[in-house]
Amino acid sequence: MDQKKIDPKTNHVSESAKDLVSHASATASAVAQRAADAASGIKSNIEGAAAKAEHRIEESVEHASHAAKEAVNKVVHSGHETAEKILDGAKELATKVEHRGQEIASGAAKGQLPSKRN
Repeated sequence: MDQKKIDPKTNHVSESAKDLVSHASATASAVAQRAADAASGIKSNIEGAAAKAEHRIEESVEHASHAAKEAVNKVVHSGHETAEKILDGAKELATKVEHRGQEIASGAAKGQLPSKRN
């Protein structure tokens, strides 16, 4: 083969290889940049989701605290109402006992025996 014919073919193959490597390098660079951009976007999404989750947890804690305070207030109020009912019942019973005692004393003064009540 003639050297003059081989050199242009070698040059052509060499240039084609250089172009191919250059194109592959540019493509790899673009892919790497897209991957970095995607990673950055994913990181932002994760950070945003974490912030939302933190806010929701704070709201849940506040809601639970408020509900607990309401429950305690209801129990305290119910306790007060029950105590008042017991006190009213005790006063009513004391009044009945006092009246009954007066009836017995009045009957004894008149010489009457007290009647039995069930």
